[in-house]
Amino acid sequence: MQTHPEHRRQGLAGRLVAAASRTARTRWDVERFVIVADPDGPAINLYRSLGFNDTELQVQLERPPQPPTTS
Repeated sequence: MQTHPEHRRQGLAGRLVAAASRTARTRWDVERFVIVADPDGPAINLYRSLGFNDTELQVQLERPPQPPTTS
C-alpha cells in the first residue's frame, strides 16, 4: 500500500504505524515487528525514523514466463 503523493510528508503514515505498534504491544504483548520495505522506496525512511533497524536484506529474482513449447 502506498500513500498518495499529495498526502505524503504530513506525518499521517508515521502516526498510523506508531499507533498500530503501540496497540500491538499493549493488547497482544507483541515484542518484535517485521517490516519489509524496498530499500530505495519512500517508506524505508519512515520506518527508520520510527526506530526500525535494518537487520536483513532479501533479494528476489523473477524469471519471465517461457512461451509454451509445441510438440
